[in-house]
Amino acid sequence: MNNIQLAHGSGGQAMQQLINSLFMEAFANPWLAEQEDQARLELAQLTAEGDRLAFSPVGFVMDRRFFRGGNFGKVA
Repeated sequence: MNNIQLAHGSGGQAMQQLINSLFMEAFANPWLAEQEDQARLELAQLTAEGDRLAFSPVGFVMDRRFFRGGNFGKVA
Protein backbone atom coordinates (compact mmCIF):
# COMPACT_ATOMS: atom_id res chain seq x y z
CA MET A 1 0.00 0.00 0.00
CA ASN A 2 1.59 3.25 -1.16
CA ASN A 3 -0.88 5.81 0.11
CA ILE A 4 -3.81 6.30 2.42
CA GLN A 5 -7.10 7.33 0.87
CA LEU A 6 -10.24 8.88 2.28
CA ALA A 7 -11.99 5.50 2.03
CA HIS A 8 -9.58 4.12 4.63
CA GLY A 9 -11.24 6.28 7.27
CA SER A 10 -14.77 5.06 6.62
CA GLY A 11 -14.64 2.04 8.88
CA GLY A 12 -15.41 -0.34 6.01
CA GLN A 13 -13.48 -2.87 3.94
CA ALA A 14 -10.79 -0.37 2.90
CA MET A 15 -10.04 0.39 6.54
CA GLN A 16 -9.89 -3.32 7.38
CA GLN A 17 -7.45 -3.90 4.51
CA LEU A 18 -5.28 -1.01 5.72
CA ILE A 19 -5.24 -2.36 9.26
CA ASN A 20 -4.37 -5.88 8.12
CA SER A 21 -1.73 -4.94 5.54
CA LEU A 22 0.00 -2.15 7.44
CA PHE A 23 -0.63 -2.02 11.16
CA MET A 24 -1.02 -5.71 11.97
CA GLU A 25 2.28 -6.50 10.24
CA ALA A 26 4.14 -3.53 11.69
CA PHE A 27 2.99 -4.06 15.26
CA ALA A 28 2.88 -7.89 15.29
CA ASN A 29 1.31 -8.15 18.72
CA PRO A 30 -0.91 -10.94 20.10
CA TRP A 31 -3.30 -8.44 21.73
CA LEU A 32 -3.71 -6.49 18.50
CA ALA A 33 -4.11 -9.74 16.56
CA GLU A 34 -7.38 -10.34 18.44
CA GLN A 35 -8.76 -7.22 16.70
CA GLU A 36 -11.10 -6.36 19.56
CA ASP A 37 -12.57 -2.87 19.80
CA GLN A 38 -12.63 -2.87 23.55
CA ALA A 39 -10.37 -2.73 26.57
CA ARG A 40 -10.28 -5.58 29.07
CA LEU A 41 -8.74 -4.64 32.35
CA GLU A 42 -8.10 -6.74 35.43
CA LEU A 43 -10.02 -4.89 38.12
CA ALA A 44 -9.84 -7.43 40.95
CA GLN A 45 -7.13 -5.50 42.80
CA LEU A 46 -8.93 -2.18 42.37
CA THR A 47 -12.22 -3.53 43.66
CA ALA A 48 -10.49 -5.31 46.54
CA GLU A 49 -9.09 -1.93 47.59
CA GLY A 50 -12.47 -0.23 47.16
CA ASP A 51 -11.42 1.70 44.04
CA ARG A 52 -13.19 1.99 40.70
CA LEU A 53 -12.10 2.81 37.18
CA ALA A 54 -14.06 4.92 34.72
CA PHE A 55 -13.22 5.91 31.17
CA SER A 56 -15.13 7.09 28.16
CA PRO A 57 -14.27 7.76 24.53
CA VAL A 58 -14.25 11.45 23.65
CA GLY A 59 -17.25 10.93 21.35
CA PHE A 60 -19.47 10.43 24.35
CA VAL A 61 -17.96 13.21 26.45
CA MET A 62 -17.99 16.07 23.96
CA ASP A 63 -20.65 17.11 21.50
CA ARG A 64 -19.78 19.01 18.32
CA ARG A 65 -22.92 21.11 18.69
CA PHE A 66 -21.34 22.72 21.73
CA PHE A 67 -17.74 22.64 20.52
CA ARG A 68 -18.04 24.18 17.05
CA GLY A 69 -14.79 24.68 15.20
CA GLY A 70 -12.84 23.05 17.99
CA ASN A 71 -10.16 20.45 17.54
CA PHE A 72 -10.98 17.30 19.52
CA GLY A 73 -7.42 16.06 19.01
CA LYS A 74 -5.94 19.06 20.80
CA VAL A 75 -8.35 18.62 23.70
CA ALA A 76 -7.23 15.00 24.09
